[in-house]
Amino acid sequence: MAERSTRSRLLALLAALFLALALCVCAMAEESGSYDSADPGSLKDSDLVAKAALVMDAKTGTVLYEKNARRKTFPASTTKIMACLVALENFPDLDQLVTVGPEAGRIPADSSKLNIREGEQYPMIDLLYGMMMRSGNDASMTVAVAVSGTVEDFVDLMNQKARELGCKDTFFVNPHGYHDEAHVSTAYDLALIARAAMENRTFREIAAARSYTMSSTSLREKWRIETAVNMFVATSKYYYPALIGIKTGYHSKAGRCFVGAASRDGMEMISVVLRSKEGAMWTDTARLFDYGFTRYHTMSFSQMFDRAPIYASIRNAATEDEGAGLVRLQVVPGTALDGYKTAFLPEQLDQVLAEFGQGLRIQYEEEPTAPIMAGDILGTITMDVDGAPVSAPVIASRDVAAQPQPFTLESLMPGVARFVRSQPLWVALGFLLVLIILILIIRHIATSRERRRRRAAYERYRRGRWR
Repeated sequence: MAERSTRSRLLALLAALFLALALCVCAMAEESGSYDSADPGSLKDSDLVAKAALVMDAKTGTVLYEKNARRKTFPASTTKIMACLVALENFPDLDQLVTVGPEAGRIPADSSKLNIREGEQYPMIDLLYGMMMRSGNDASMTVAVAVSGTVEDFVDLMNQKARELGCKDTFFVNPHGYHDEAHVSTAYDLALIARAAMENRTFREIAAARSYTMSSTSLREKWRIETAVNMFVATSKYYYPALIGIKTGYHSKAGRCFVGAASRDGMEMISVVLRSKEGAMWTDTARLFDYGFTRYHTMSFSQMFDRAPIYASIRNAATEDEGAGLVRLQVVPGTALDGYKTAFLPEQLDQVLAEFGQGLRIQYEEEPTAPIMAGDILGTITMDVDGAPVSAPVIASRDVAAQPQPFTLESLMPGVARFVRSQPLWVALGFLLVLIILILIIRHIATSRERRRRRAAYERYRRGRWR
């Protein structure tokens, strides 16, 4: 009996171990998913370690993928995105020196720090780089006091800006993101904040920096800070060439967080990864971006022009013309417009084509008049590319015969006028020849009249004498 009891306990223990192992394997499978890197468009929630995630089209704000994106959680140091944006909008002279005050030391001992010292003076721009690149809580506190006078007033500005951007589930308690149960946000709200921040040129420069040299102070020489974003580092296994920023975050309750931005071939996206793990936050971000890029379509100028054609109405076209005098214009290849591309989501196609057509300007050399031949240059087409006008010749895509006209003086005159404009030298010589001929004719007529008058006088004289 004792032996049977021992065997039963042993079997029960083995069963428990097997069950625990199975649960671990299932948990790992759920955590890592079965991600197919060859098909990034098949991304699933289980392919992301992050508990909340999102990727958004930066241009339109369209959410391309989300996982628990509206669930409140702790943003950690991604808070500094808002702090940097508020500072840029409320402190106009970024070269102005800011004195580090006692507030820089009023941060928890385990905070991430830039290690600035009370009494030092730095240009505001240096503090912003230090706050973003080194995630310095001491720099955040110094910036807050420099902008608003007190940390509390600066945080009020941050919350006010969040409301303006439509962040409904965000509340900031401090300017740096150190843990506080009331300090919360969501992946969606952080994407809205990052999207607004990336519209600020200076913020984009700060967010994209790989390194920065801090100014010297009375207490130290110049010193260099480096990026903490592994996706920026070419030698890292997490390197992502399309990345253009933005900010990491971490504390024990928030987990590993990263708000990123990436740009490729005219496509720009914002990603958010919250409550992920070390290393996984980079792979999560890359998967979100790869998914987003697969959603986009790219079209060249010629492809868009084919989808949104322009027609010229040809005057004097023959009544039997198959196109009723309408000719589709073609753009001469090999111009600057060939390199123009635009990227868009499939559901944006109609809007993109409409905006494309509205942005085109046609200038005809003269009113298009039949007859014309395919390939005849009719004018130029112009559109703005990156704020500057770019033009190319437009040609007729087919022949258009002219309407036959009965021969009249009126019908002759347009041809004469065109000949006069195109051949001014021959016209002048012809006019001179006609003038000479007229002079000779007039002289001939005058001479003939004089001869007749003399002959008549002679005849009168002769008849009178012979009588």
